[in-house]
Amino acid sequence: MIAPDAKAIAGVERLAKRLDKTLIMEGKSFADVAFLRVPISFREVAARIEAWISSSPKPGPAILVLDMSWGLETNAATANFENWPALAETLASIGALRGVALQPARFD
Repeated sequence: MIAPDAKAIAGVERLAKRLDKTLIMEGKSFADVAFLRVPISFREVAARIEAWISSSPKPGPAILVLDMSWGLETNAATANFENWPALAETLASIGALRGVALQPARFD
């Protein structure tokens, strides 16, 4: 999952464990995957997400959950928010992510 920060990731991890104790979850912050870079570079975001997923030793199906509030974090993100669907399409079609379900979400 990609969320604003470590605190948000920890909160979602706790919730996930209550729902399914066997669930394995990994998290990255907006900063980790370059959503907060100014100006934002969706090429960099895609590269970081692909590298992260590729390095995961966890076998089996995966879901990439993304807190969409990144679009409100910086002027660069807000101005480029409409480019997210194209990035999501790209992520869904590249090597390591092929077959990974992309799930937008907002965790307040």
